[in-house]
Amino acid sequence: MNGLRAVVVCLVIAWAAAVSPAAAVTPAATARPDWSALPVPAAAPPVTVSDLASWGPGEAWATGYEHAADGLRPMLYRWDGRAWSRDTGSPGAGEPGWLGKVQFVGEEVWIFHNRGGAGEILRRSAEGWSTVPLPQTPLVPGPDFLAWDGQSFTEYSEPAVAGEGDSSDLRPAPVPGAATVWSVGRAAGPEGTFAPRILRFG
Repeated sequence: MNGLRAVVVCLVIAWAAAVSPAAAVTPAATARPDWSALPVPAAAPPVTVSDLASWGPGEAWATGYEHAADGLRPMLYRWDGRAWSRDTGSPGAGEPGWLGKVQFVGEEVWIFHNRGGAGEILRRSAEGWSTVPLPQTPLVPGPDFLAWDGQSFTEYSEPAVAGEGDSSDLRPAPVPGAATVWSVGRAAGPEGTFAPRILRFG
C-alpha cells in the first residue's frame, strides 16, 4: 500500500511541476520581419526591372534591361540565397533587346525575351540555357495567348465582350495542378474609358 501511495505522490508532484508557472518555459521573443535593401551588380543607367520570380529561399531571378550607348540591353539577375549576381550566359545577353516576364515551370526558368524585335522564350533547365521561338513578334498584332504543350505553342484569342473593345493589358495566372488559367486586365470601354476584364480558360 505504501508503494502504491508513493507512486501516486510521485505522479502528483510530476503533474504539479508540469503545470506550475515557474516550470513553464517562455518561448523566446522573435524579431519582427522587416524590409532590407540588398546590393545588386552595376548596370548601365537608367535600369528597369521588369519582373521577379522565386523558387525558394535559395533561388530567384529578376529580369529587365539597361540602357547601353546603342540602345536597350537585356539584364538578368540571379539570387543564390546569399547575394545577387548578374547572369550573362543566356542566349542574346549582349545583343539589343530586353527581358520581360519570368516564371518557374516545374524546376525550369522561363523568361520572355525581345531579341532585336523578335520574341522568344529563354529556357533554363539542369542542362543549361536554350531558346523556344514564338510564332509571332511582340510588336505585331496577333493572338492574345500562347499555350505551350511541351513541343509547340497553340494560339488563342480572348473572347469578345459586348460594348467593350480588346484588352490593353492581360496578366495570366495558371491554377497549380489544374488545366485552368485566370487572366486579369483592362479593356477599352465606352467614351475613352476602361473596363476591368477577368477571363478564365479551361
